[in-house]
Amino acid sequence: MPELPCEENRSYLPESCPFDPGSPGLIHSLAHIIGGEFGVTHGLSNAILMPYDKYAMVGKVLGIKDLAEAVRELNKKLNIPATFKDCDEVDFSEAKFVKVLDQMSVNALADPCTLTNPGAPTVEDVKAIYEAAYYGKSMK
Repeated sequence: MPELPCEENRSYLPESCPFDPGSPGLIHSLAHIIGGEFGVTHGLSNAILMPYDKYAMVGKVLGIKDLAEAVRELNKKLNIPATFKDCDEVDFSEAKFVKVLDQMSVNALADPCTLTNPGAPTVEDVKAIYEAAYYGKSMK
């Protein structure tokens, strides 16, 4: 697996890339909302959500064939759970997750970080990412 560039070195992305690491986008918004709802730390939320991001162009720019798999491998090496249901940092009961899923999806879409996302996600897109990250479903 290729090493990922340090956050401090943002020069690795060409100007033509529609992804700005200084403005985090949808996954960051989802992490804000699920972290607030369940109390999971922000970094852990982002790490669990990242493999479910469908913007593969970032991997292409970095020279990584399958970015989602590379993040999963890194998470495994760092003992980061693959899904929210496997997270034991806080109680992620399925009943509570299902109960708050629709409202979390609306709230994440309204989060300011979503404005910088390189696409135009819908509430259904957000809900699909949350479900994938909770149950371990594929986003393909």
